[in-house]
Amino acid sequence: MDLDRLRQPFNPHLFFNALNHIYGLAIEEGAERTAASISDLSRVMRYLTYDVQKNATNISEEIALLRHYIKFQHNRFGDAVAVNITVPEALYESPFKIAPLLFLPLLENAYKHGVEQQGSGSIAIFIKQDEEGALIFNIENTKVEAQKAPEVHSGFGLRNLKERLDLVYGENYSLNITDQSSTYSVDLGLMKSL
Repeated sequence: MDLDRLRQPFNPHLFFNALNHIYGLAIEEGAERTAASISDLSRVMRYLTYDVQKNATNISEEIALLRHYIKFQHNRFGDAVAVNITVPEALYESPFKIAPLLFLPLLENAYKHGVEQQGSGSIAIFIKQDEEGALIFNIENTKVEAQKAPEVHSGFGLRNLKERLDLVYGENYSLNITDQSSTYSVDLGLMKSL
């Protein structure tokens, strides 16, 4: 066996067993919100640990990741943050494949640079295929008016996303950011399936 692999400092199996144990304790103690948060965090971490290694994933898997992250954040913010995802039902069965972990950094930024700063607000996500078959992802969040949202090249998450898009999609994507006084929106277009 490869000795370097065996010396890995992060053992996902140990981590997920620990999360499962903490989840069980939360259930025993009647801490339902804590148990739900642990469950959603576990699902997000599984995706980040295992599924992100794949070259391509189904749109439905990426949407499921978004939904788990939203549920995790809902346990934090409650109803103070309204999140709406609009996805045509047919898209869940679409054969269109995308690089994993394209949408989550944009959702994370909507929380971090938008609603987290004010403790409330809204996030709207629209995912669809246009008439040419391109996949369109739009996310818009409210923000504090005086706050300047991160530019594409300023934050690590957005910079990393742009570099990944350049490497994987080349010229076959578009990324447009609109920063207005009280809203911030990102439009990501993927012109080809992987």
